[in-house]
Amino acid sequence: MPTYCGNNANYPGLLAGTHVLGTNYGCMRKGIGVGSHLPYDAAYAGPYAPVDPRRFYCGNNPVVPPGYLAAGSPSNCLSTGIGIGKAQRAAMGPPAFMYFTRYVLPYVLFFLIISGIFAILYFTKPKFVTKKDSRNKDVIDWSKFVPYFIVACLVVAIIIWFFWKRFVRRWI
Repeated sequence: MPTYCGNNANYPGLLAGTHVLGTNYGCMRKGIGVGSHLPYDAAYAGPYAPVDPRRFYCGNNPVVPPGYLAAGSPSNCLSTGIGIGKAQRAAMGPPAFMYFTRYVLPYVLFFLIISGIFAILYFTKPKFVTKKDSRNKDVIDWSKFVPYFIVACLVVAIIIWFFWKRFVRRWI
């Protein structure tokens, strides 16, 4: 049964019985799992100084240990766990594939797609880029081929740029 770590007693899942209210420790563990699977954030790798110095206990012990202000709520422990998970992920350093995926892969894809378009246009010789030579054979008319190829390059570049801007940078 799914665990609910929010702060709403009227949550439909709780009222319907499809969710269980999580314990402080369970919600903190859930938060650590969520935080460790979020994208790498370099801000969590630096030194940490809390804005709010109060410490809330999210463990299983019914007695709050010294050094803690009080026991936290499930939602408070969830957000604490997310911060812990993100800090653990940041401590491992940036993913090795991040530089390649973000900066190299778009150019590799661009040149592969453009090479494919060039090969298709060159070897299939469609009518809109060919002319008849003196022996009545179809040959590529480079004055037609080059503008079409440049337009194809621009279209592919714009599509890759929009895709990378919209989707890939969010995944990393």
